[in-house]
Amino acid sequence: MEHLTAIAFLFIITSFCVLFTPSWCLGPKPHPPLKNYAGTRGRSPIAKRVQFHVLLRPQRDECFYEEGSAGSHHSVYFQVMNEDAKVRFSAKGPLGSTPIRDTSVRGQHTQTLEVDGEYSYCFMNYNRAYLKLEFMLTVIDKSQERKLYEESRDVPLEYQNVWNTTLDLLTNVDKMFRYMFQQRREFYYDRLLVESNGQFVAYWSFAQCCVIVLASVIQVYVLRTMFRTVLVTPTNKPRS
Repeated sequence: MEHLTAIAFLFIITSFCVLFTPSWCLGPKPHPPLKNYAGTRGRSPIAKRVQFHVLLRPQRDECFYEEGSAGSHHSVYFQVMNEDAKVRFSAKGPLGSTPIRDTSVRGQHTQTLEVDGEYSYCFMNYNRAYLKLEFMLTVIDKSQERKLYEESRDVPLEYQNVWNTTLDLLTNVDKMFRYMFQQRREFYYDRLLVESNGQFVAYWSFAQCCVIVLASVIQVYVLRTMFRTVLVTPTNKPRS
């Protein structure tokens, strides 16, 4: 009985260690790529950016709406964080526009708006499980950009180079944000992959520990049965 008690105690300690292995042995979790997990916004004189981490419900649509003016550019980037999962992306404009549909794990869509109105970008999760999606929308207002260039004519000649350099800098900053988003979504995808692999290793280790402890208990029981001795007394004698 003492052996069985010791084995049971060892099983409890082993189970406790295995269940808490992800937080003890895998090191600290990477910091989220965004300070605000729900979403971030960025704005410059000619561009506006919005970025979200979204949990898509199964068999449902999730849409984002943005007012647009003619001549502006809308750029959409998205990445599905779940492994081997796809979403159906659709872009719709005001009445009379042709919807654009695409099914993929990641993608981007850029369009020049022809008319003023409300534009929607929808993601259809046709899977039976929740999906994690990272979404970024960049709006470049060409009318504001033209206005800045027109104002540059009134700038004194000695400041003309500084003004033009500033406009070029704003354009390069927008490109930089797109590259940052691509790197960020790849980092976040790798982070989720590492965490899921860590959970798999922890559960698999726990299952192996259960098998080892069970085999040890059976071995102890069999050995005790094989070497069991019977107390011999005048009234209790083993039969031949």
